[in-house]
Amino acid sequence: MTEPSVVVERCVVRVLRRGGWSWGPHPRDLPPGLAELLAGLIATRFRAELAADTDVEITEPVRIAVRLPLRALYAAPRDRLPTPPSAEAAGLDAGMPESFTVAPEPTGVAAACSARLPGRRSSIGRPSAVAADRLRPDPDLTAGERQPPLPYVSAALPAVALARLLAAVRAGGALDDLLRALPAETLDRYAAMLTPPPDAQHRSGSAHLAESTPDVPVRHEHHLPDPAVPEPARSGPLRPADAADRSAAPETPRLRLAAAAQIAATAGDDDRALAAALTERFGPPAEPSPASTSAFTSRVTSAIATPRPAGPLEVRSALPFLVAAALHRIGVLEQIGAALAGAGLAADAPLFATALAYQTLGPLERGWRRHPTDQQDAAVFAGRLPAVAEPGPHAAGGNPGLVTAGGEPDLVAFARRARSALPLADALLGLAVAGGHQPGRPLVAARTADEHGGGLLLAEADGAFPIAWTDSPAGLLPGWRAAGQPFVLLAGPSIGAATIRALTAAGVPLLAAFPPTRDERWRRLPGRRRLWTTAAARHADAAPARLDPDAIAETMSRQTADAASRSAVPLDGGRDLLRTVTLAAGIGLATIAWQLWGANEPTDAPLTVERFGDLSAVVTSTPDAVHVRLPLGRRHADLDHSGMLADVPAFWLDGRTLLFSGG
Repeated sequence: MTEPSVVVERCVVRVLRRGGWSWGPHPRDLPPGLAELLAGLIATRFRAELAADTDVEITEPVRIAVRLPLRALYAAPRDRLPTPPSAEAAGLDAGMPESFTVAPEPTGVAAACSARLPGRRSSIGRPSAVAADRLRPDPDLTAGERQPPLPYVSAALPAVALARLLAAVRAGGALDDLLRALPAETLDRYAAMLTPPPDAQHRSGSAHLAESTPDVPVRHEHHLPDPAVPEPARSGPLRPADAADRSAAPETPRLRLAAAAQIAATAGDDDRALAAALTERFGPPAEPSPASTSAFTSRVTSAIATPRPAGPLEVRSALPFLVAAALHRIGVLEQIGAALAGAGLAADAPLFATALAYQTLGPLERGWRRHPTDQQDAAVFAGRLPAVAEPGPHAAGGNPGLVTAGGEPDLVAFARRARSALPLADALLGLAVAGGHQPGRPLVAARTADEHGGGLLLAEADGAFPIAWTDSPAGLLPGWRAAGQPFVLLAGPSIGAATIRALTAAGVPLLAAFPPTRDERWRRLPGRRRLWTTAAARHADAAPARLDPDAIAETMSRQTADAASRSAVPLDGGRDLLRTVTLAAGIGLATIAWQLWGANEPTDAPLTVERFGDLSAVVTSTPDAVHVRLPLGRRHADLDHSGMLADVPAFWLDGRTLLFSGG
């Protein structure tokens, strides 16, 4: 008996995308996957005919319509392709040539975020086999289902956005590190989004913490974790305390946030159900004061009333868009948006995008004046257009510069509103880099000059990826622990004796290319390298090789000076925001450089600015997407081949997506 088969005389395949035109980073891989999927679809459609003993001839056209994720069309093993239901399971009449639909695979919020967290013990740009799939641009959205990977709801539900974010970090195993890295002011602010503090619940007319601006300066220092405060175990779920325990002793902000992460992890994707679960667990949130409500409403109204660019508009530099793509590649862009939404700052997202764009565009003129073209580029990137556009004095290429008639956005006021929430974004950025640290390679710590912002900077020695920028040595410890507690190279003696003593007391193994001073217990490493270490003799052999301390120190100095020349916010009014966008821009630029040239030469963030700073683009906005068309050439080809031109869900564009193309 011969095996039953289906003979198709003529077959026409049409693939349609709904709501977009991008086919993912590798369109040439579509035909093999489509051919493999087609045979299974035909066999499933005619399963009943194949089981019959007689031959069946169908002369009428048969149409099979399938709706499925884009990734199912890529060449893949058959066991990874979605199995279409039979005609009977789909409720169709087997005797009629009907169509059936395959629903896209569900993609949970926590799964979408944790899949993009860099794999631990693998370097960004050189991921391990497991982390390679996590870092690869994920073309898993169908054209009709194009949504951001983290569909956080509007600013009216900041508690839901916060819980979703914490659940995603918890799924990646980094919640404990994240909560330990946050200062007390940040923990209090985000915990208040779940429920007001006990003393605030009985005050009338209390202002909503997320919308109020404190009158006293808020320190941006990281503090060592309190050993008396229990932390949730990373390997197991956190069990919330029962009502009796909560009434006997109030929860600390850290435990409230950890409990919210567990609730979101088990609540599913229904935001209304999650909001109800959070209300049942923590009680209703505090009512905002009339003043804070008025301020929030005015910002939302201003954001809605701001004219949106329609285009096409030419931008002198596409770097802000490329940095956003790089941050999306390592999974941290959506988390920053969730951190802002979780603090009630979703309406201020375009201001954050403006500051990020300023930090990547041309340097300031005379140290304070921003070029009109940079103002226009930042406005287009942030999804806004000056209310009154006037020809700028530095028009280039026949495209007149657009100057905001009312002045630049008030980033200093935004920095004041967000200063106690920004450490969460800093911690998310640092953990994303530290989680991909390559074993056996050191980190580098340097002191930033006062004119460049001051403080201590922790970064990767390879690629100069910034991890943390803080005022105290304790602020460097969370990133060092998340990276696996490697050796830390000191970039010059200017880091200070007090910092060295604090890091040594915390157990950080230090490396230095300068001899120790009096009363410092260092040992000289063997070999030609003039290196000293604080590590014990049994650990000294694990010191990294192939190390050029002078070149690393020069790279760090160059990177901080370049970032200071592009300062997005004045130091005297927005230092915390400046540090956050400097970390974000530095990580994005360093990621681009590492992906494109890391295998051939040492890379850092200024290298990307040098080679891509003048790469222009034409931006066209539609209700569903923002199209960024780059000029064809070697640079476009390099970006495309490295996967840096994947679609980017932009949280500051009201759910729209950045779509890259060439032409």
